[in-house]
Amino acid sequence: MGRKLVESSEVSDLNQKELLTSKIDSLKEEFNLTGKNVSEAQSNLESSLKLMKKFEAVSSSLESWIELTTKQTV
Repeated sequence: MGRKLVESSEVSDLNQKELLTSKIDSLKEEFNLTGKNVSEAQSNLESSLKLMKKFEAVSSSLESWIELTTKQTV
């Protein structure tokens, strides 16, 4: 939308058009970089969640085994 406004006849000054185009390009680049960072963080969180679930399962099994072993030795 911003680019359409710049390209339309609403902005007539060439310097103003160049400045606005530059700002739009900068914002677009920043938006894309932020999107990439968010996607990467989401991926890391999902991986961490999977690992935590595996850890919980192993931990639970280990606790059960320890409890069983402790009862048998007493």
